[in-house]
Amino acid sequence: METKDFKETDSREKRYQWFINIMLMALIFLAGIFYESERLKVQVVANTVEIRLLKETLGDIQHKLNILLEARRL
Repeated sequence: METKDFKETDSREKRYQWFINIMLMALIFLAGIFYESERLKVQVVANTVEIRLLKETLGDIQHKLNILLEARRL
């Protein structure tokens, strides 16, 4: 009788351990997805700022070129 109870307890512990392992793996997976999504948000913001700066720089360059072209025409 005690052997049977021990085997049932051991089997139950193995099932619980298996369930806990699966839940931990799922939690780690979800944490990884959350981390990647946050990292991508930061990257999108950084790229947007960089694009804005490049547009301003290109606008300044175009303005200077227009001034040079006007000076050449005269």
